[in-house]
Amino acid sequence: MFIPILYKEWIKTYRIILLFSVIIAGSIFGTFIDAKNNMEFNHATSAILYITQMGSFDFNLINDILMVFAIALGVAQFYPEVSNGRIRLFLHLPMDKLKLISVLVFSGILLLIVFFGIITLFYYLILNAYYPKEVFGAIFTKLFPMFLASLLYYLTTMLAFLEPKIIKKALYVILAYYILSIYKPITLSAYYVSDILNYAFLVIILIYILTSYEVFKSYTKGYIK
Repeated sequence: MFIPILYKEWIKTYRIILLFSVIIAGSIFGTFIDAKNNMEFNHATSAILYITQMGSFDFNLINDILMVFAIALGVAQFYPEVSNGRIRLFLHLPMDKLKLISVLVFSGILLLIVFFGIITLFYYLILNAYYPKEVFGAIFTKLFPMFLASLLYYLTTMLAFLEPKIIKKALYVILAYYILSIYKPITLSAYYVSDILNYAFLVIILIYILTSYEVFKSYTKGYIK
């Protein structure tokens, strides 16, 4: 039963997935060129110091790509469900409601995890081809918070479509914007991102996931007409 549901989600999102696969591939290729040129035109030690200590590595592109991809994924996945009322029919299928909700929520999250895993793998292969492993470690401390931020973008987009009450909808969006406006500048500018900060952000993501479950359950209980 879950395979048809996942196929339905694929039909809604495959264009977004293919488009951003191409965009991310281009970004990774650009990283390869930058890493290669940096080692060719700078002394090896200087190039490593620029990346690990002076923050010369440009994260803005991959950061923007992950942000837009997470939002676009949420729109593609949940706008059709809400705009024509299909979400109510879907959640009244003769299956365990918790499992149905989990499929919808975690299909997008798992897709973001897969994309982040692919990005991380290619960064690892490219950077390790030119730099010591410490360089990738420094880069990963910046990449991981970007991934966490993309999860919050996705969940906020989901709630913005699913929540029927305008005040709550605005609250979710404003709160996420405020949190991200604090979290992202710190993670992009700091040489080392504290694990405690990432753990705190994970708690916020968990709260948003639990909130999405409650909104979904409102559809199943008939609170939302």
